[in-house]
Amino acid sequence: MNKTKITLLVVAIIAAIISLGFMGLRAFTTKVIESRSCDWANIDNIELRTQIDIPVINDCDCDYDENSDVKRVVFKLKTGDINFSEYAKKNKLNGVNTQIAATDFTFGKNEQPKIDDSFYYREGKTKWENYKLALDSKTGKLWVYLKYLD
Repeated sequence: MNKTKITLLVVAIIAAIISLGFMGLRAFTTKVIESRSCDWANIDNIELRTQIDIPVINDCDCDYDENSDVKRVVFKLKTGDINFSEYAKKNKLNGVNTQIAATDFTFGKNEQPKIDDSFYYREGKTKWENYKLALDSKTGKLWVYLKYLD
């Protein structure tokens, strides 16, 4: 074999390996986005769909209702290193000026959040989901309401 054929063969093999790597990454990301359970990829699914960075957590309570296609989650954040005003600014959470529907965040044995001036809030809608986020800077709890539309 001459040198040109070997070079072309090596380039083709490298291109095939890179293509397989991208296809694997895309398949993994799609699986995370489509995961609705509270078990596997829960935080990643919420981060991708709501565009929020969820820091290290101490605990999580999650409920997914298949009939209504709604996921409700309460994260107890590890608050040691969190500056909540900076976190809220970075994640585009706004201070609460009006009463929000705390019932959206209530499920199971979790008590309804008591909304006051320590809360930060954001809601959004895409063609794939509606979501609401509420952060209590006093308790370090992050409530998530996620309604899947796809």
